[in-house]
Amino acid sequence: MKMKYLFSRANVRVLESLSLSEALYAFDFDGTLAPIVSEPGRARMSEETESLFMRLSAAVPTAVISGRSLADLRRRIPSGPKYLVGNHGLEGIPGISSVRELENICNTWKCILSPFLDDFRDTGIVLEDKGVSLALHYRASTAKKLARERILDALQTVNHGAKIIPGKLVFNIVPNCGPHKGIALSNLIAHSRAKFGFFVGDDHTDEDVFTTDDRRFVTVRVGMKKDSLAAYYLRRQSQINRLLRHLLRLHGSAR
Repeated sequence: MKMKYLFSRANVRVLESLSLSEALYAFDFDGTLAPIVSEPGRARMSEETESLFMRLSAAVPTAVISGRSLADLRRRIPSGPKYLVGNHGLEGIPGISSVRELENICNTWKCILSPFLDDFRDTGIVLEDKGVSLALHYRASTAKKLARERILDALQTVNHGAKIIPGKLVFNIVPNCGPHKGIALSNLIAHSRAKFGFFVGDDHTDEDVFTTDDRRFVTVRVGMKKDSLAAYYLRRQSQINRLLRHLLRLHGSAR
């Protein structure tokens, strides 16, 4: 299925149809609500995006579904969204709590990876422990090709029971037995009693939503990508403000 540009005259009517139904509006964080930055710890929504998103959250049910830990998300997003879901769907789904078993699995993987990381210190690889998932970042590396190769070698040791999700200069290591972003959105739609779920994401990790066979989903990718299964796309992250303003107008909250 070829992605279609959301803001074409014909496709923008999809947003009008959603505004007339009971819809939940969900967004990824990095690369969607917030631009990608060289240091993940410095990622923030712009003042305009934050203001628009908070106003939308006051008008309709909204959610943020991110690969970041739930604690990290709470530091970056003011109260307003109805739902915050972290760790690719492992944290924050109503009625589904973090399982100690998943934390134990991640601790085991950390022990396995530690010797590799000690050897790779000079490559700029950073391990992020998110409690129930791990992430190996190499954005700060000055030899990214080498860092990527070494990470892929190291990941061969943790493949059992692990779902490896490549991202933008990061590899996410997620327990295969837990829920993913697509399952999270399905649960949030049911919990909020919405009829549809509108989701915007930008990365390989969001394909779990784009590939979920659920007719209630309306999916948008930030950036055109031929092999993505999202239905629509935005050309760039900066168009998120245009989208938020359009949704506010449709829901009578333009001012």
